[in-house]
Amino acid sequence: MFSLNVSGFEQLTDTLTKYQQTVSEGVKDALAKSVNDMADAAKANTSGALSDAISTEIADDGLSATITANSPDAVNAEYGVPAKENKTEHHTNKHKEHTLHKKDHHDTPKPRPNDSSGRAFLNPAFEANKQALIDSIAQTLQNQ
Repeated sequence: MFSLNVSGFEQLTDTLTKYQQTVSEGVKDALAKSVNDMADAAKANTSGALSDAISTEIADDGLSATITANSPDAVNAEYGVPAKENKTEHHTNKHKEHTLHKKDHHDTPKPRPNDSSGRAFLNPAFEANKQALIDSIAQTLQNQ
């Protein structure tokens, strides 16, 4: 009969668990800092009510986040696309969103350039800060 005695498995499991916790906390910290930096940069790229409408939300697990510009002017400012109109049906008096066509065959909007026609605010903030997030996560992994 053949038998194998393995020792150190509990120590390996404990070490991997600690590594996972340390890396996870480092990534959460990097994400929180980067999201706040992106939101601050977006606010600096615009002003007034639009700037005030920019907010962040970090998920409960700390591993994902959302930056929102909760303003009707946000889409127009970022992409040069006017906000969609609400049309009222006269016979039912219910609001429904007006769409020009049933099929979406238009080009996908891209952030507008920073020129006299307007100024994108959120995408440039992301682009300016994404490498810092990547570098922070890489540093977290290297430090372990």
